[in-house]
Amino acid sequence: MTDNIYLPQIGRITGIEEETRGARAIKTFKVEFPNDDGFEHACGQCAMLSIFGRGESMISIASSPLVKEYKQFSIMKMGRVTTAFHDAKIGDLIGIRGPYGNQFPLDDWKGRDLVFIGGGVGLAPIWPVIQTAVAQREDFGKITVFYGARTSSDIMYKADFEKLKESAEVQLSVDAPEEGWQGYTGFVPANLMDKAPSPG
Repeated sequence: MTDNIYLPQIGRITGIEEETRGARAIKTFKVEFPNDDGFEHACGQCAMLSIFGRGESMISIASSPLVKEYKQFSIMKMGRVTTAFHDAKIGDLIGIRGPYGNQFPLDDWKGRDLVFIGGGVGLAPIWPVIQTAVAQREDFGKITVFYGARTSSDIMYKADFEKLKESAEVQLSVDAPEEGWQGYTGFVPANLMDKAPSPG
């Protein structure tokens, strides 16, 4: 393990989950450190990821700091580097350095009700906070998660949300009506105003 956040390390992709498809496809990558290097991170931080010969990009770390075996990154296909990640295969080596950025003051929130709000791939930066709070469930009051996507097909972490419902209130929404959808229809702010949660 290195203390130099500017020194690139080698990571190996050990898992790929296709979250959404289409022009704005999202994939979640599990990255391990084959040389037992790695680094510690806090909720809300990010890392610089690189595909050799293609470039690098700053990506939010989407796994809880409590998970030591790997780092998780959810990446939307948008440009040259993110497209290269979407073309990557399990076993491929990448460059990774960090962590960078500030962190959520989770310790300051202990004993309080928590409300998390996210949309689209913007869920990734707050997902580690949600997962950590759930893992330390006895330290917090009620946990509520509001998350919205354009359509039900664009919802990330579908299986994880089902499990999350066991320990938190989950409010999912889609932007427009669609057949078979049983959650909220409309934008996240409207759902938030409708439910009027009160963190405290």
